[in-house]
Amino acid sequence: MGKQEMEDRGPIWRDVGELAARFEQRWGGIWVLSVRLDPGRGRSGHLFVLCERTAPVSRSGAYKQTRASGPYPTCDRVSMPSLMCRLLWEVNERLETDSGLAERQASF
Repeated sequence: MGKQEMEDRGPIWRDVGELAARFEQRWGGIWVLSVRLDPGRGRSGHLFVLCERTAPVSRSGAYKQTRASGPYPTCDRVSMPSLMCRLLWEVNERLETDSGLAERQASF
C-alpha cells in the first residue's frame, strides 16, 4: 500500500499493521510502535508516539536504532493510525537514505 492510497481515504488500523509488516520484511529488525503520556506537556490527555526499529549491527552484540516520534493529538487533527503510518514512513525513509549512502561509500 502506497502513501497515495492512504492519503485518498486516510489510514485505518489495518494499514498500520500492513505497513509495519511490509517494512519489517524489507528491513528486518524489530519494529515497535509505542504510545505513552507526553512528559513534555503539562496537561493530561497528551500522548507521545514512538516508532522504533532495532537491528543488530554485527555479531558483537551492538544494535542500531532508527526512530521517529510525534505528539498526539496534533494541531492538524490527524488520526492515531495516520500518525503511526507517517512515523513508519519516516523511519523507512531514513533507512533508505542510510542504505543509499552505504552503497555509494562501498563503491569507492
